[in-house]
Amino acid sequence: FAPIVVFIFMYRLWSKRGRDPKGRGTIIAQYESPDGLTPAEIGTMIDGSADNKDVSSTIIDLAVRGFLKIKRTEEKGLFGLGKYTEYTFTKLKDDEPERDFEKEVMKGIFDSGKEKKLSELKNKFYKTLTKVKSQLYENVTQKGYYAKNPNTVFGMWIAIAIFGGGMLAGLFGAIQGGWGVFSGIVSGIIILIFGWLMPAVTKKGAELKENILGFKDFLS
Repeated sequence: FAPIVVFIFMYRLWSKRGRDPKGRGTIIAQYESPDGLTPAEIGTMIDGSADNKDVSSTIIDLAVRGFLKIKRTEEKGLFGLGKYTEYTFTKLKDDEPERDFEKEVMKGIFDSGKEKKLSELKNKFYKTLTKVKSQLYENVTQKGYYAKNPNTVFGMWIAIAIFGGGMLAGLFGAIQGGWGVFSGIVSGIIILIFGWLMPAVTKKGAELKENILGFKDFLS
């Protein structure tokens, strides 16, 4: 019965603290980016998650705005066998972009020199990805779209799910054996699922998401 009790408790907690407020309830076509947001910020807001695609969109957006150039070439494979697609990034401006996460992307690509191949960034750029995603979460929170930093909320609930599920598995296991351990693990998974849904947007954020959907309709 423990997973049922945990489910009811987490559902009530999510209803009070994690449920997004209602927006206007109407999707109206938007003919430009809402609030002047970048593609990465829009991507983070629309699904509540800063993804690799959002970082990739930042690289393309920086190219559109003239900070860098992207060149696609066909390169020969090892020993001249086969071909593969290579992308070369060339820095065009010494001026830094406005936003912190954009500066971090430029720094991650052009850590040395003004030209870099995509293949040279393998096993290196993942550090930049982590920082950029963290900055994206911080950025949308500072603008008032989220009540609390989603990344911080995610981390807190992951810790609670692991610790709580482990504690329950150990306690119930001592009482009921295998079924008790299973019950504790399921309880932890329930906490983790609701924890993922817990970050809540503000009223401003809810209305922004509707505007983003209106912008999506226009682009479609």
